[in-house]
Amino acid sequence: MRINFTWLLIFSVLLLPLRTGAQTAGTMTLTFTTNSTGGFSPKHLVAVWVENSSNAFVKTKLKRASNGNLDHLSLWTTNSGSNVVDAVTGATITAHGPLTVTWNGTAVSGALVPDGNYTVWVEMAWAQDYTTGKTHQTYTFLKGPDSVHLTPSGNSNLSGITLDWVPTASSTDETAVDQDIKVYPNPTTGLIYLALNAKSENTTVRVMNLTGALVYREFFPDPGPALRTINLSKFTPGIYFIRVENSESHNFKIVLN
Repeated sequence: MRINFTWLLIFSVLLLPLRTGAQTAGTMTLTFTTNSTGGFSPKHLVAVWVENSSNAFVKTKLKRASNGNLDHLSLWTTNSGSNVVDAVTGATITAHGPLTVTWNGTAVSGALVPDGNYTVWVEMAWAQDYTTGKTHQTYTFLKGPDSVHLTPSGNSNLSGITLDWVPTASSTDETAVDQDIKVYPNPTTGLIYLALNAKSENTTVRVMNLTGALVYREFFPDPGPALRTINLSKFTPGIYFIRVENSESHNFKIVLN
């Protein structure tokens, strides 16, 4: 029962009030899958941007459309003024599939924005007509010192939606309490380095996703010091928990971008 209680504590979220004027750093990760029929399908245009609680534009994070087709992304062009500072941009998408965007909690200027409610907009178009062959959705989350995990409902064109906000303060601390183990970098794009000390013999490493499902397990019988590598690049971006067990147990939270 020891492991069950430990993970129960890890997944518990402390409901703390936001600090007045706080500007928490962190990472918002949005993943969704596109689909369409008719028009120019599977070719489609997509824009993703962030607005604050006053419906003011904050930053574009994805713009996949040629400049000649921007009139089909009318919500984005109107709300953003076609601003693409710090955005991932590219030509029209030619096939349906999953897309992932991240936002580091900053405005176009690069400054951290205040904590509060923020809305992520997704606009998609795939036909010549300006009123049909298009869709959009919005997902609102609370940017602050607490982690957020949402799975909003989608539609026939936007599905498989997950949204995570992970504040830097609650991201995994690289160093365990006794300074014996380090896990880095965090956030990561896939490769995780696990630095073990000389006492780290018979070490088991488990990686679990946000639902608690075990996605990776490895056993290291040799004593440290050693630098081990864990490759998470094949997994879906989001939050993962790493548990390192030898003579003691150490828990880490990792953000996979």
